[in-house]
Amino acid sequence: MATYTPPVIHSTGEVLAVTDWNGVANDIVWLAQRPYFNYYNSLATTIAASFAATQVTLGGTTAAGYGFSVSSNNVIAPLTGTYSISGGVQFISSGSTSFGFALIYHNGTAVAQGAYSTLSVLGADSTVSTVISCAAGDNIGLWASQGGGTLPTQAGAATTFLSGFFLGSQ
Repeated sequence: MATYTPPVIHSTGEVLAVTDWNGVANDIVWLAQRPYFNYYNSLATTIAASFAATQVTLGGTTAAGYGFSVSSNNVIAPLTGTYSISGGVQFISSGSTSFGFALIYHNGTAVAQGAYSTLSVLGADSTVSTVISCAAGDNIGLWASQGGGTLPTQAGAATTFLSGFFLGSQ
C-alpha cells in the first residue's frame, strides 16, 4: 500500500538535515502521484429483481496506482483520508417498464445512490458519485438495484465501472 509520512515540523532559523530535504522532495512526488483507480465490470453481473441491491463484479482495470486493489469485488482504500468516488451501471434492457439505479457502498453500507433510469430504453444506465472518508483498508463497492425482471449489467470499461482518487488526508 502507498504510505505517507507527514513532514517534520521545524522552527524559524533551524538548520535542516539532508534527510528532511529528502522528505520534502518525496512528499512533493507523492502528492503528484496520489492513489487513483478505475475498475470495471469485465463479466456481466445478474441484477436481481424486486429492488434487492446486488454487488457488481469488478474484474478489470484500466488504471490503478499507488496502493489500490480489489478483494471480493470491493476496492480497498490504501490510505486513511477523503476520496472522490464515481460509478456507473448500464443494464442490458429487456423492455421492462421498471427502473434501475447504481449505488456506492462503503464498508457494506449504501452511501450514495444514482438517478433512476427507465429500463425500457436499450442501454439504460445510472451514474453515481460521492466523496467519502475512509480508513486504510476500508471497502468501497459498486452495487445496482432494479425492479424489472432479472437483468444483467453491460460489461465493459465504458459502461459499468467504479473509479476514484485520493483527495487528501483528514
